Amino acid sequence: MDIIFEKAHRLIWQNRSRQGGTKLLCRAREIEDSPKMLSFSTTSRGHAKAIVEGSNGERYEAWLFITGKVYCSCAFFNDLEPFQRQALGCKHLLAHALRLIKQQKAA
Repeated sequence: MDIIFEKAHRLIWQNRSRQGGTKLLCRAREIEDSPKMLSFSTTSRGHAKAIVEGSNGERYEAWLFITGKVYCSCAFFNDLEPFQRQALGCKHLLAHALRLIKQQKAA
């Protein structure tokens, strides 16, 4: 699980700018504690999964894997170059990462 928390921190760090965050990170902060975060779970293998509601009611799966890789089923994520997918993610992955970090700090 430590790898997942490290990846969550890395995603947030890579999306920060001098002005306090990128547009993706700002959107993720709006989603993080909203009703759009439908569920969170951890698989038996330790992967972290979130179901996030999109702006038109669609549902996206945001995954942080114990290998350090990430995945989201949204079109934005799939349109990114492979390096950008892993380095920057999307607003759904960032919201999931923010929630994981918040849970880690509360524990």
